[in-house]
Amino acid sequence: MRKNNFGEAIGTITSFIYLIILIAIISFMIYNAKNEVLIFQFDPTSLNLPLK
Repeated sequence: MRKNNFGEAIGTITSFIYLIILIAIISFMIYNAKNEVLIFQFDPTSLNLPLK
């Protein structure tokens, strides 16, 4: 019984971690979509530094 409960606890923890990761990825994608202009402004400067 104890092993079964421990396994269930691990399952719920892993599913909770996966849920957090999924939310983090979605929020990061939304954040990038909102700040697309900012990202495009920073990309040319980072690309120009090695070329010069």
